[in-house]
Amino acid sequence: MLPISEFFEKYEDFNESKFTVDESLVDVRIDSAITQQEPSVSRSSLKTLDYSILINGLAPKLSQKLLLGDEVEFYWSQHVDIPFGPEAIPFPIIYRDEDLMIIDKPWGLVVHPAKGHETGTLANGILHYLQSENIDYNFGEEGRVGIVHRLDKDTRGLMIVALNEKTSRALSEAFKNREITKVYKALVKGITPEHGVLEGMIGRSTNDRKRMAVLKRGGRDARTDYKVLRYLKEHTLLACKLFTGRTHQIRVHLSHATYPIVNDELYSRQRVHLPGMGLVACHLSFKHPTTGKEMSFTLPDPPAFTELIESLDK
Repeated sequence: MLPISEFFEKYEDFNESKFTVDESLVDVRIDSAITQQEPSVSRSSLKTLDYSILINGLAPKLSQKLLLGDEVEFYWSQHVDIPFGPEAIPFPIIYRDEDLMIIDKPWGLVVHPAKGHETGTLANGILHYLQSENIDYNFGEEGRVGIVHRLDKDTRGLMIVALNEKTSRALSEAFKNREITKVYKALVKGITPEHGVLEGMIGRSTNDRKRMAVLKRGGRDARTDYKVLRYLKEHTLLACKLFTGRTHQIRVHLSHATYPIVNDELYSRQRVHLPGMGLVACHLSFKHPTTGKEMSFTLPDPPAFTELIESLDK
């Protein structure tokens, strides 16, 4: 079973089934209930399908038994093998040692291979780099090659890449435990208060499954703190700190607060002259998984970002 965010990244065309649990399905395992609702799907075929399940907006275990009134969503597609190989795709390296490197992911570059983006991804470029440097890359999930977190295609900025299995596991655990500090600069439409805390349960939108939304029911807790770095005439430049790592979190929180990020194709109508969104992952700090040393990296504003901010202030 795939996490819902990974499923929708991988598939544009898929089957879906939604149903509300009635008395006939109470106390039935979720996988059994799905096969009852969808005759074309059997419990054995679940082993060969790529699929994702939500119960009341949350991911369940297959052994979970249903309760009266549960809202079940089932999405599935036949598994498609995506060829993965090295490609000479450039990306700036900010720092590197024996265990990890810090890179500056460009705007417009997809991180992982997926349907519609089978090649030309950051992962392909990292594989090419590792091979050229004679670094063993046979660890972790295929297509990840040391990538322990992600940025959206149209977001630019700092990412950590693990260079061995031990570091990969340690960094993944650090992200899970919220031990890595991430700060973004966001250029938004509108004039915001000087600082704020944006909270709200984030889950898949019920109207458009490619979008996330702040939900009254279901979803996962999320918190984004922000402060103003600069007021412009009709825009605001913010520093945003993540306390959770939900899909599209900053984009959803700011849009929900009526301050959408410029050039955000999903959540904003504001278009400006910039290669991607007005969102830059500008700062990372964490404890080095091997040495224990405190590491801190700050990315200077990309020239195109600086030029846009100045032009919007005129």
